Amino acid sequence: MQRFLSAICFLSLLGDAPAQDKPPQPTKADDLPIIAPMSGPLCVWRATAKKPERIKTSIGIAPHDRIGTPAGEYALFIVERDTLVSLKGLTVAADSGLSLEQSGDRLTLRLHEGRMALEAYGVKTTVETPHARAEGEGVYYLIEVTKSKSTVTVSDGEVKLVGSLGSASVTVGPGQRSSVDSKGPPTKPDKSSGELDAERERLNLLRNPGFEQGMAPWSTDALENADCRDVLSIDDAVSHSGKKSLRIELDSRKIGALPRPTRYWVLDQCVPYVKGERYFLQAYVRAKSHLEGVDPIQPSLAMTQGPRPPAAAARAKFEDRWRMARLIETSPNDKGWAYLAVDLPASDYHTTIWVDDFFLARVASASE
Repeated sequence: MQRFLSAICFLSLLGDAPAQDKPPQPTKADDLPIIAPMSGPLCVWRATAKKPERIKTSIGIAPHDRIGTPAGEYALFIVERDTLVSLKGLTVAADSGLSLEQSGDRLTLRLHEGRMALEAYGVKTTVETPHARAEGEGVYYLIEVTKSKSTVTVSDGEVKLVGSLGSASVTVGPGQRSSVDSKGPPTKPDKSSGELDAERERLNLLRNPGFEQGMAPWSTDALENADCRDVLSIDDAVSHSGKKSLRIELDSRKIGALPRPTRYWVLDQCVPYVKGERYFLQAYVRAKSHLEGVDPIQPSLAMTQGPRPPAAAARAKFEDRWRMARLIETSPNDKGWAYLAVDLPASDYHTTIWVDDFFLARVASASE
């Protein structure tokens, strides 16, 4: 069945800490990064507190606060709307755990032990450890800190790893790993493989999110009912991760009979939402135009709770490289869909779109 929407709002698409001799100076609430838990017993130890506090809602984190879990368990949380952070092996205490500080468009995270997976696409990030400093923008990587060294493993983007002396650095790219101790420069990046955050993948509410098992259980009724069965296919030559992605071939010469301009809901999956709870949806997308001087068609994400989509969707400026689209929305019902849509222009077009690695999970609200 053809689904379209004439007007819709788009949303564009982280040595031990020194002891404090003086009480920390208060920080304006507007300057604090806001975090919201997604999984695990995430806690914060406030600078003026005597014990940790369980984080159950969205809260602001001051620079002297410490984040972790009671016994180093796994936890996943989101910072603002742009950065996903998972922790493991970080026991929260007055002098241990993760600290955050926001300054302008840069988020600084100070990690003294354990492992952290950081996925940041709307902010510049710096991670400081006892051995090194890692800097990046538009990145997804794992950083593991022991007493002797810090190791960075990169999945997306590039991370600049600088030794503690600051005189030597290396650039670690996708599929690479580098380590550094407190005595020497970072090692030359070598190849690495494997999942950075297997625990997070188990939280995903979507089935077959990377199309490794073909199309099922994703539905493609909209374009198929418009006699466009050749538009969608599984591509085993292009992928963000794994071996496959979804390929969408949009050519006005082949589907020119469709009404234009209009919106088509080309892909969806039914999801068991819970009414009143917030959800985080993301996917990796790339788009390539085959017509000179013509921008590629821009796909968008949406979460819908009914036969028609709500006035909220996520769309970024996609090009011929993998980029992330993401969206946070509150569900008004107990059932809905995760959608991918395209807007077909009135002019001629020929665009190839690839989509991979959908992720959908609940995120805490500001008042639970």
